[in-house]
Amino acid sequence: MSWLVGVGFYADGRAGEIFIDGVKSGSQLEGLVDDSAVLISMLLQSGWSPADLAKKLGGDEEKPASLFGLLLHQVAELERDAIEGITAAIKAAEGRDAAQAAMRDGGSTEDEEGGGQPTT
Repeated sequence: MSWLVGVGFYADGRAGEIFIDGVKSGSQLEGLVDDSAVLISMLLQSGWSPADLAKKLGGDEEKPASLFGLLLHQVAELERDAIEGITAAIKAAEGRDAAQAAMRDGGSTEDEEGGGQPTT
């Protein structure tokens, strides 16, 4: 059986909601999966991390105890990647902003003027 999982993220990279599809429409399993996705989303939105939820469900990354444990381990990994990417982008933007400010103020950046040494 194939599953399609969607994850919604906050601007800071934290997971905020999940969507799961892949079961027969109208089945009892669909209702269970949909309700579980809603409950997991509500826990994420109230401050629980996917990694903490996965730990509470039992098992581990190598052998999760359930479909939802597996899902949460995967969402935790996605969340880590998203936060790392956002952090790197912020640092790059801050560096670019500092360089642009130095250029506007008539200063120089370390790369342009020999390692930040004063010019004479």
